[in-house]
Amino acid sequence: MSGDYDESKKNYQLASALDNENYSALKGTIKNDIAKNELQSAADELEMFNELQATMGKSAEVMFLNFLLSQKRGGAIEAQMYFLQEALDLQLTAMNTASETVEPGKIFEFVATIEPQFTIEIAEAFLSIFDSLPRGILMLLSN
Repeated sequence: MSGDYDESKKNYQLASALDNENYSALKGTIKNDIAKNELQSAADELEMFNELQATMGKSAEVMFLNFLLSQKRGGAIEAQMYFLQEALDLQLTAMNTASETVEPGKIFEFVATIEPQFTIEIAEAFLSIFDSLPRGILMLLSN
């Protein structure tokens, strides 16, 4: 997303209209809605994704979207940490699997598969949570 949320939403909707199984477009729409504070719309769309996870298996991206929505709604820190930890665990598993199956000379495909920018987003989210915690709690967590 470039910061032009209205234009982004139009593009995500166009991508979804062209391919109704384009999960990247749906994820982008949800992330856009969260950024625009259209939380009910994001929650409705995310609920559908959460139901899909029950049949398709968990997704790091969907868990991260749950984290973003929980954070934006001011949800309990425990719920935020749960979603974020799930996203991290799933992402690390995907990265490990990709590293075991990478073919020589296919580095671009490998990098596209492991999504390093997404991993950085997860790390930044952890840092933002730790930044918001009182110092005393951080001392307890470090022990």
